[in-house]
Amino acid sequence: MTASKELFNSIQCPVLVMAGELDRNAPLATVIAAYQMIPNSQLAIIANTGHVVFMENFDAVWASIHPFLSALENER
Repeated sequence: MTASKELFNSIQCPVLVMAGELDRNAPLATVIAAYQMIPNSQLAIIANTGHVVFMENFDAVWASIHPFLSALENER
């Protein structure tokens, strides 16, 4: 699959784009570019983590996810 600007622009639901600051599989420039192309998205970069951010720093991941999900719940 090729992720194109058209694909990212077509996303209609709220999105939390999350990545590890040190992820070699998804460099920050790539993650930020994707975030900028997705309407209604938010960005969370987890400091000092690589590709497996959930395992490396779950507390920081949850600190990003929880407010995102709470905001969605409040919109309902």
